[in-house]
Amino acid sequence: MASSTIALNKQLKRELAQQLWLRKNLPLTKQQVLSQRRILVLRTQLALQHVDTAKAQLCIAVIAPLTTHMCVVRGAFSRTSS
Repeated sequence: MASSTIALNKQLKRELAQQLWLRKNLPLTKQQVLSQRRILVLRTQLALQHVDTAKAQLCIAVIAPLTTHMCVVRGAFSRTSS
């Protein structure tokens, strides 16, 4: 995922430079509108990747202790019944 984030950041950087050039040389054109749309799409993709990463980290932080607790509890029950 890190490589795709790097690639998206590079694309965003290029598109932002293109947007500046378009504002200076071709203001209010279809190219500028399309460039702005590409910027929004790239920013959205980066934000979604960040959210997915944060969700994954949260799941790991929540599930790992629960799994450990369940293993301990199951081990305790299996020992008492043997």
